[in-house]
Amino acid sequence: MTIFRRSTRADLERVRAELTRMGAALHHQEQRATSVEASQAAQAAPPAESELARQLDELAAQVTALDARLTSVSRELANQITELGNDIDTLQQRPDGAAVDEAVLDGLQDAQTRLANEQARYQIAFRSDLARLAEELRKPRS
Repeated sequence: MTIFRRSTRADLERVRAELTRMGAALHHQEQRATSVEASQAAQAAPPAESELARQLDELAAQVTALDARLTSVSRELANQITELGNDIDTLQQRPDGAAVDEAVLDGLQDAQTRLANEQARYQIAFRSDLARLAEELRKPRS
């Protein structure tokens, strides 16, 4: 087909087919380039900000729960110590020479033992929670 000569219908169809083939090839190359860029970006990119925000929210929730638990345990222990102190104050206010009832002493000893056991249990649980939280902080997030 020459430039100045009249084009035939067959020439136009051939040009049209060639343009269609070239357009399809270009589209295919653009898709491959986009796919390669997306793959490279996914491999190189750190976790998305939303994922980091979710992880921080999860960690904050764990710390808040641990703080609430610690506050509750501290309040309970303080109440038990106050009760034990009140019982001891009551014993001190007895008249001089008055005999101490064995049941009262046994009750005080039982309360002290219970309190010591609870303190030990709370301390073990608290240390376990702290260790779990520390492990969560050490774990690499992916």
